[in-house]
Amino acid sequence: MTTALLLPQHIQLNASPENRQAAIGLIAERMTACGLALPEYADSLWLRETVTSTELGHGVAVPHGMPQHRHWVQRTGVVVLQMPAGVDWGAGKVHLAF
Repeated sequence: MTTALLLPQHIQLNASPENRQAAIGLIAERMTACGLALPEYADSLWLRETVTSTELGHGVAVPHGMPQHRHWVQRTGVVVLQMPAGVDWGAGKVHLAF
């Protein structure tokens, strides 16, 4: 049996979070709603971001949690947050976060 890593319900288009922390919050909410992670994983996503930015450049970021919090992940998957106006991520604006 194979499981899809990216389903339509994993994608949020036209989001307009006020800042990076709000964007990561939306990602965590989507992960929880889709059964990918427990609500506690939101704290791990933000903790990871405070250690080192997950911004890759060219308007893309890949937020992820800390290794010690893997037990909060329920199943493997990807969520997508599209932010047309962009969000300041530190070194530049991010328009897509995976």
